[in-house]
Amino acid sequence: MESQQYISHIMRPQERLIEAAELKKLTAPKPWKFVWDYFFDFAVIAAAIAVNERFFFNPLVYLGVVIVIGSRFNALTILMHETSHFLAFRSNTLNYLFGEPVGWLVLASMEGYRMNHMAHHRKLNTLEDPDWTRKFPQKSFHYPKSKQGFWLDVLKQGSGIGFVRTLSDIMKSKTMTKSIPVKIKRLKLAFYLAIIAVCAITGTLHGLVLYWIIPLMTVFNLALWLRSLAEHYNLEYDHPYNHARSMKVNPVEAFLLTPHRSNYHAEHHLYPGVPYHHLDKLHRILMENPAYAGHAHITKGIAGLARELSGDPVGPSFDQMVAWQKEANS
Repeated sequence: MESQQYISHIMRPQERLIEAAELKKLTAPKPWKFVWDYFFDFAVIAAAIAVNERFFFNPLVYLGVVIVIGSRFNALTILMHETSHFLAFRSNTLNYLFGEPVGWLVLASMEGYRMNHMAHHRKLNTLEDPDWTRKFPQKSFHYPKSKQGFWLDVLKQGSGIGFVRTLSDIMKSKTMTKSIPVKIKRLKLAFYLAIIAVCAITGTLHGLVLYWIIPLMTVFNLALWLRSLAEHYNLEYDHPYNHARSMKVNPVEAFLLTPHRSNYHAEHHLYPGVPYHHLDKLHRILMENPAYAGHAHITKGIAGLARELSGDPVGPSFDQMVAWQKEANS
């Protein structure tokens, strides 16, 4: 494949894959569905904390609690992603009201994420994609690699070491930090100060470490990294329909890695105006079209993803893509 051919492949349908009337139905928001999922995720976190407080000295219980909380942080960022597209509510104010606190929960900002994410959609998998370029220097995103390399990366990302790099990159990112309005930055600071003050007054500062910092640095960071690999790495990149990966997952895999139908990532890039609760239906419709089914990259489960990430290159290597994009920009 030549460099210009690679650069020209953007995530846009080459033909009509779905009728306009059907697409209009799929783009209709369901605020009640979003609110239910939003508070359900927070309720699961609260329940996990309550369980651990009941069996506080049981390390196995705490391990399970960290997994549950970290997975719900991951789930909530999917809902924040929904608000960044202004798909949760018709009111932008409500999108910010629900989205920003989740951004603060993971030490980020919904507005900063939104600015970064819109550029990611416009310039997918190119040197103008801020996600793509931010991850270039990180060896943990150079895939595929050996099984040993993959599992070493899993250990790195799940141990908390990888989180330090993730947070550092976010802080250095112009689109994710400098684009945030001063008002939001002040609210974010006030949020952190209020949480610390309440915990200090109630004598529960240890809870911030047990139920926020540790799940954030370990399970959440691991899920975020693995989901990022699942979405855009080791793919063919030779057609607009395979610049992102979709996955077939069971309920446990969905809970841990791809909550709220985020496994349908290729569909999301093709039709970013479709809310998350309709992505499964969109996937079924698209798969009925031979043009899409013939090129879409569908991976079966987390085990299938691990095999692909630690197997042979499916398409061009990481170094080839970097070289092509530099050539295109020269």
